[in-house]
Amino acid sequence: QQEKDIEVARCGALALWSCSRSTRNKEAIRRAGGIPLLARLLKSPHENMLIPVVGTLQECASEKSYRIAIQAEGLIEDLVKNLNSGNHELQMHCASAIFKVSENKQLLAAATGAIWKCSICLENVE
Repeated sequence: QQEKDIEVARCGALALWSCSRSTRNKEAIRRAGGIPLLARLLKSPHENMLIPVVGTLQECASEKSYRIAIQAEGLIEDLVKNLNSGNHELQMHCASAIFKVSENKQLLAAATGAIWKCSICLENVE
């Protein structure tokens, strides 16, 4: 049953990611309480769940209201932690979301440094 629940949540996250490409849908997701939900899902240990969650945050971070909410919910820390993942797609989406959210240049420099450290290993850049 737990595997089924995880798959249902993953499919929901994929649907949100697809919808989040529209400005109108971003606002609807935010009004419906999507940010706290995405915050909870971002703590999932399942990478196949994390990719659409972070992809949604990445898309939504183009809106100022989302950037403020992402910072207020403490999601930057989780995004930075996921830069350490072995999954290159997840790393890419996390880096992009951090870049869009970051008005704090020190944080941006730290995230850039983390990405650079990941790229030192040839295995990560192939």
